[in-house]
Amino acid sequence: MATPTTQLVIHRPAQVTRRWLTAALRAAGAIDAAEVAMVSVAHWRGRTLSDLYRVEAAYAGPVPAETPHRFILKLSRSRQASTFAERGRWKEHEFYARVAASMPDPPAPRSFAAAYDPRRRRSHLLLEDLSESHDAPSSPLPPRRDQLRGAVDALAHIHAWWWNHPDLQGVTDARDDAWVAEKSAAIERRLARFLAELGDYLPIAMRAALETSARAWPLILRRTADLPLTVVHGDAHPWNLLYPRAADGRARLLDWEGWSIEPGPHDLASLLALHLPPSERHAAHNQLIAHYAARLRALGVLDYDDAACWADYRLAVARRVLSPVALWSRGIKTRTWWPMLEHITAAYAEIRCDEIL
Repeated sequence: MATPTTQLVIHRPAQVTRRWLTAALRAAGAIDAAEVAMVSVAHWRGRTLSDLYRVEAAYAGPVPAETPHRFILKLSRSRQASTFAERGRWKEHEFYARVAASMPDPPAPRSFAAAYDPRRRRSHLLLEDLSESHDAPSSPLPPRRDQLRGAVDALAHIHAWWWNHPDLQGVTDARDDAWVAEKSAAIERRLARFLAELGDYLPIAMRAALETSARAWPLILRRTADLPLTVVHGDAHPWNLLYPRAADGRARLLDWEGWSIEPGPHDLASLLALHLPPSERHAAHNQLIAHYAARLRALGVLDYDDAACWADYRLAVARRVLSPVALWSRGIKTRTWWPMLEHITAAYAEIRCDEIL
């Protein structure tokens, strides 16, 4: 992977000066001799762990026609300094500074500056503004079928590039028997707390899916470790993408705080089973999984047919059926995780995940 450059982390919009933006764009190769002559910064929206700003720039001196004039600045919120927030900020920085920087044309907004300060637990990210070329559907409205296909294409793009990449081969070394036992015990404890509080509200089939998956957790982790590994987004829901307005455009994945190294269908389970209502998922399931496998092969992945992809997807759904429980344990509101639990347990039953555990 590419080696990141060290940058001073900014934490206030007032620090986005003409001088700072000029230096950032020159370091990113976006401008050469030109300078930023004017810069404006306006708050756009707030999120749980960060604030987003729109940045506009004008240049003194000639710049290439493709040089952007608008950017999105993502600044971490200083009052959000939990371990979870710290890890997410570090991981997103690592994605843009190392993972995306190692790829040609990754399926993510282009980054012009990315920095993380481990001492202060702060980060900043300067991205291209794609609002003129892409749309972001509002949650919980499901994306159109063509948008879902574009999302699958974006996932296949990054998965294929990192598929069994040499830089990933050491990942499973730490996933030994002790690691499996620790993770499995943690899952059992979390589910026990969840069921003690909410078990009486759950339909019998839903509770059975959760308990079966938790009991099979050692098997799931060991089987997962034997599958081809790649870089996955980790939170590939339909509203973490920007969808192109033009027919020849590409979808772009946002919010890389949860990326990890897992089998590619880990992301498919999130996109299709965890977040789509059963009617929407059922209508598109088989076609999109076959399309994903075909895209991988077209992008150079060898020896991965539709049957292998489907088997890996079923295992991923069995694993991710417990994801809503993890959200509950972090204090996420019920109205967020409950629909996910309904969606993925319905998928779990429909594709008979219990038969593979």
